[in-house]
Amino acid sequence: MTASLATLPPSVCVRTGATLTVTFDKSPGGVGGPGPWTIPPHAVEDPTILGLSSHSQRGHLLTAVLVATTPGSTTVSAHFDEECSGPQTTPCTIPPQNTISVNVMVSQ
Repeated sequence: MTASLATLPPSVCVRTGATLTVTFDKSPGGVGGPGPWTIPPHAVEDPTILGLSSHSQRGHLLTAVLVATTPGSTTVSAHFDEECSGPQTTPCTIPPQNTISVNVMVSQ
């Protein structure tokens, strides 16, 4: 599945033991220009429910492969710096970081 700033945070349901691949796309919809992914670039709110198996970055995309381990609900998010865009000469007033989130429910 793909999540971006251009859409509302998606929700997905998976079964215990399933693998979920989420591609975060920071290119559309931000206030400023998307900067680099933060370190670490992603977070799982409750890692006992959903574990990160691997991730990769390519340009504006961050792909996370997650494994559903325990029933429950959690949020997976990706974080990146946001930079001023255009010919702005005054100090940038946009938030310095932006987040893309996915709500995940794991069932038996």
